[in-house]
Amino acid sequence: MASRPPVLFVSPVAWDGLPQRHQALAAGLARRGFAVTYLDPLQGGGFGLTAAQAAAGRLIRLQVRVPFRATGWPGLQAIAVRLAGDLLRRAGALTPHHLVWAGEPSLAGLFGAPPHATPTNQTGSPSSRNPALIHPATGEPSPLGPGAARRRAAGGDAPLVEAEAAPILSAPARRRDPRLVVYDRCDRHGAFPGQRAIVWQRYERWWFERAHLVVATCPALLPTPADTSARCLLLPNAARPRRNGRASGAPRPAPPPWRLLSAGAHYEWTDLPWLERLAGLPQVELHLAGPGRGPLFARLRRAPAVRDHGILPPAALDDLMATCHLGLISFLDLPLTRAVDPLKAYEYKMHDLFVWATGPAGLREHPCVDLVSAPGADPAADWATVRAHLARPATAPDSAPAPAPAGSPQAGERGRRRRVPSWDDRLDRLVQELEVLGC
Repeated sequence: MASRPPVLFVSPVAWDGLPQRHQALAAGLARRGFAVTYLDPLQGGGFGLTAAQAAAGRLIRLQVRVPFRATGWPGLQAIAVRLAGDLLRRAGALTPHHLVWAGEPSLAGLFGAPPHATPTNQTGSPSSRNPALIHPATGEPSPLGPGAARRRAAGGDAPLVEAEAAPILSAPARRRDPRLVVYDRCDRHGAFPGQRAIVWQRYERWWFERAHLVVATCPALLPTPADTSARCLLLPNAARPRRNGRASGAPRPAPPPWRLLSAGAHYEWTDLPWLERLAGLPQVELHLAGPGRGPLFARLRRAPAVRDHGILPPAALDDLMATCHLGLISFLDLPLTRAVDPLKAYEYKMHDLFVWATGPAGLREHPCVDLVSAPGADPAADWATVRAHLARPATAPDSAPAPAPAGSPQAGERGRRRRVPSWDDRLDRLVQELEVLGC
């Protein structure tokens, strides 16, 4: 095995921020022998770099301050990114020998030329790939390998399963730089409130041209062959280990009230009216964990049956999950949410919670979601179905759910106890792919 290269992990989330995919993957790479430098999001209003050890000494956390940040204005952002790159090179954190893991596309231009002002396609013709492999969303040749394509053709369980990668095809931008680049595409960038799509497309194009491996959290985020000639890997989210001592299957507080939990960020893509209607159901207590904003969220917090816990550390969130009966995913049906693999679905299921969602139809395919209500539907209509499932005894681990009646919302058996993928599972697959690249 080749020696592990040092990793500069460019994250959109601060190391001590809300625990997400990025911290889990960075810590996992460090446990597997990579020397990881975790770069927090750039800070404005100064110029300098500070470093500290994290993850029990296995990982270095860097905080870089530049005079300004301007992600909405690529010309100005290029200056800020170039200044950050100079600081990183002087600190020895961005050398030609580093593997650059990019989870924050707005740092395009961190090395090499800044992002192009106009679209380019330097990745070769899609016809250079096997024409028999077809991308399911576009009809173009697929960036996935033949095994994944065969599973799709056979009607197999393609969604949210790791994909085989296609052969490496050189791109001019990659040939000009010796370092390995991995682009982790975990969101529909450009679709967040206040973002201009064309700007974020430019940032992503820069990474696509330089990446040796593109990692995506869900099929909707897999790039097409016209986007990149990099290898592509479907690497969904996973559940972190529990941080409390509650044994699996231990009894929860008996209802009523029925304790419903909505964890995570309650921002513009959240169906807050749906949560408010749930909180108005008889014998229901709605628990909120995580940040929120806006007048609808403020109104929800004031509802009599709502208990707002704010942002909880992982151990406290685990304790709260241990007392709840049901986990909620409340998305509006938006381009942004159609390309999300909700992390909380895995964490709810790790705690044996029934998972009830509203939002994009694609959530019906998620292995950790038990029931999906149509967007805008009155939750009272499905509440009887949910309570019937909650009243059933838990099934054994890895047992298959009962088929849902035709025309009804997807609903698995109460306590559907399939094994929930862990971050170690995801890291095992990722490291295999990195070893193919020579790591």
